[in-house]
Amino acid sequence: MAHSCCAGCFWAAERPNNEMARLSLRLSERAARLSVRGHLLLRVLAPGLPFLAYIAIDAAGEARADREFSKERSLAVAREITPASCDGVES
Repeated sequence: MAHSCCAGCFWAAERPNNEMARLSLRLSERAARLSVRGHLLLRVLAPGLPFLAYIAIDAAGEARADREFSKERSLAVAREITPASCDGVES
């Protein structure tokens, strides 16, 4: 939990850096425990991760665009087949 006395406080600035150092240390310890096969696998897969992230983000955008298009198309069809007397006004 961050200290809240002021924005420029020594304690508020030190804590996140300390947690980042611990995270970095834990990751390097895990990497040191990997076998040779694990190291090779990590070196092969690591360059492809940004590309896979790009593909996932692009696919999500495409899905969103497809949903919007099909929604608009459904509304257009519904407007064409709905008779003028069914526009919500009772006679």
